[in-house]
Amino acid sequence: MNDAAAPDLQEGRILEKKRTLRETLNLCREMTWKQRWEYFKDYYLFQTVCIAAAIAVCLLLGWHFLLREDNVSFYVAVLDETLDETKAEELKNALGEELGLDPETIMIDDRFYLAEDGWNKLEIYIKNGQIDVLIADSDDYEELCGYGLMADMTQISDASFQTAYGDQLFYAAGYLESDEVSFEDNETGRGEVKAYGVQAAETDRCWVLRNYQERPVVGIPETAKYPDRSLQCITWLLQEE
Repeated sequence: MNDAAAPDLQEGRILEKKRTLRETLNLCREMTWKQRWEYFKDYYLFQTVCIAAAIAVCLLLGWHFLLREDNVSFYVAVLDETLDETKAEELKNALGEELGLDPETIMIDDRFYLAEDGWNKLEIYIKNGQIDVLIADSDDYEELCGYGLMADMTQISDASFQTAYGDQLFYAAGYLESDEVSFEDNETGRGEVKAYGVQAAETDRCWVLRNYQERPVVGIPETAKYPDRSLQCITWLLQEE
């Protein structure tokens, strides 16, 4: 095809799109509202849902990085739980004093509902290193470990911590790194069993956050930016009230 034909082809495509759009509009004008809905559902609903989902993810990321990045100095994620606002506020103030941070910059977030879009939100936050400490019920926590999202507590903590909380360490299988190419998932939950978290006891400060979690486990995501500070928070949470 020569260069002279290229503009003509492009112009032809534009005219074709305009003609198709005009025909669609004329067709819709002749339809009842019910017929219009059926037409939209058959031809445009799936694309609209996909576009809306993409926009929602972009807005979430934009809000997360542009609006929250400078305002949050420490982030605690609590999964599938509804916190008592008064207790959470008291805990946030005390934690701020312990860590030497402004309590207003500490986020204790219970808006992670795994049955809804909680997994997607959680994965985005963890992979971008925004969560410092995570608290989840043992079954959910074990699944997180299987995806390789949680850090080995024995590699972060010292001997005194392991002596104090050795009986409460939570062991689970991690993610198996493999070069094998397969359509089956042979990596998740197939890795080495390690101490990826610590089980909370009923006398711990951490237990104050529990309303629905039956066996809460607290730990540090693999991507946490300041693991020493995260460990300091966990040590404080595990102390008796």
